[in-house]
Amino acid sequence: MTERTSPADLVGREPDPRLLSEDLGNLPEVVGRPETFVPSRARGRIVGTGATLTAASLIVGSLLLVVGAIEAVSSGIDGLSIATLLVGALLVLTHWGWVHVAEITANSIEGRGNAVVEDHRQRWLAQVRHQCPDRRRSG
Repeated sequence: MTERTSPADLVGREPDPRLLSEDLGNLPEVVGRPETFVPSRARGRIVGTGATLTAASLIVGSLLLVVGAIEAVSSGIDGLSIATLLVGALLVLTHWGWVHVAEITANSIEGRGNAVVEDHRQRWLAQVRHQCPDRRRSG
């Protein structure tokens, strides 16, 4: 609340969503605190797997590019050297995709797991307006 804002100006307004995180210390104890999200245990494994696949794609793709190039130079361009170069290039070009797939998957799992918590948090936020004491009567 700024110096120019009167508590009466705030009556009937919707609570700011920042109350769910950064402004908790500014609330009176009577309103309680919102439920917190529970991090998924699978998140670490999923993101770790994505990072491992990213590294593997980059390393294997680079090696295939080198092998394909050596093969093409030493024995001429044939179907095997072209296929090796194409697979290597595909792995190198798409290696960052694994991190994104892992992050999206982890977020999706956490989102489904925390849907009930998010619903409780939104209901808590809506109730803040009704639970806060009317400061106009205290002065």
